[in-house]
Amino acid sequence: MIYFTRSIQSLILLRLYCVTTASLLVSCTKSSTIHHMIKEEASLIDPSAEDGTSNASSSLEDPIPTSPSFAIVLLHGLGNDHNELGTPDGEKANGMAKALRDYFGEHLHIIQPKSRNGCKSGIFSVARQAKYVLQEITTELSTDDIDPTTFPIGLIGYSQGGVVGCELVRNYKQDLNIKLVITMNAPLNGTPVLDATLDDIRRCMRNGQQGFDVVYNNDTMKALYKESEKQLASISQVTENALRIGRMLRIVRCLGPFFGGIRDIRPNQGTVGNINNFLRTENTTIPFLLISSYQDDFEGLFDLGQTSDDTDANDINKALALFITKKETAKHDTLIPLASQLARGESFEELGILSEGTTPNGSELPIVVELPGNSMVKGYIYKNITHAGNLVAIDPSLYITNEAIYSIISSPQVQKDVCEYLNNIFRPKQEIAL
Repeated sequence: MIYFTRSIQSLILLRLYCVTTASLLVSCTKSSTIHHMIKEEASLIDPSAEDGTSNASSSLEDPIPTSPSFAIVLLHGLGNDHNELGTPDGEKANGMAKALRDYFGEHLHIIQPKSRNGCKSGIFSVARQAKYVLQEITTELSTDDIDPTTFPIGLIGYSQGGVVGCELVRNYKQDLNIKLVITMNAPLNGTPVLDATLDDIRRCMRNGQQGFDVVYNNDTMKALYKESEKQLASISQVTENALRIGRMLRIVRCLGPFFGGIRDIRPNQGTVGNINNFLRTENTTIPFLLISSYQDDFEGLFDLGQTSDDTDANDINKALALFITKKETAKHDTLIPLASQLARGESFEELGILSEGTTPNGSELPIVVELPGNSMVKGYIYKNITHAGNLVAIDPSLYITNEAIYSIISSPQVQKDVCEYLNNIFRPKQEIAL
């Protein structure tokens, strides 16, 4: 009995360690770049400082209602907690949650489920997580004397949270009055880096060697890291850390049932297959917006100027694309293939739709696409927006330093577009006028 107990304890510790390690590859360890992090810290001291959400300011001029008219459920990514998409109220309000509160005020009830926090999002299957989220939504609304079967609800899920949101609708749409679902850079066709082998990692580091040298041995980068009191790793350290994560992922793959949340967002798994089928053929009533982005110019992430020739830059971009997407020329957000974010398969023609989408002043607008065969599912594609504020797939300690580049959940443009899309669905001003 003693040996059995110790074996169980060892297995639990192994699960926690593997999930924490694997989460570095999938979760947004930091949503902001180094520059944006500095600005956010300054805004906590000086309320007049830029907070990155000014473009999503309130468009509602009606008196504050005595009760909300709809709810938004915010679902975080793998390995993170319920506040990953921001905090709606108080002195430290930030992120998507703050943008929603600023735009809709008290018309909106924000729900941020805690049942998936931390390692639980890696250990629990996506189906189990969806069930727990349902229970939290039902409990929170019922506590406020709100009927969850009639009260309008929208879901916003980032990364793995988008997969959980889709699974929630697929299994429990009869239990909630869900009016829309927004996924943000979700691996709807899986996350290929979770299947990366040690040879894949070595090949990426070897083929992109000269491009990595440009970043890791750059004086500008070293000075910026010193200013932010962070440590810039050496290339040898990066390679060893990546291989360590690769070894842990190999254990996770072997023990799939014990890591349901990670297993379910790997490519070619039943969960993502069921969700794809639901999006394409089964869902006929609920609007889905699949928000996606790509930024596949490695050196452009760091705004270092012309520091290498075109051949070196092309080599590292091909190496990263092959590692992240399994194709040298495919688009990605530095972690998830663009095709996966849009629930598209091998036939997806990226270049055919990535030709427009800029305003006269050069700022990026999303390209709008539809999922073939289902007009209820649309996609927004953003350029030069990343999955996270750091290079999660290769080196989680390497932060993006180009302050013109945002992650998908910290982008003011994305926050503004999400608020406007929600307003078109829920139309709280019109409801109050009635």
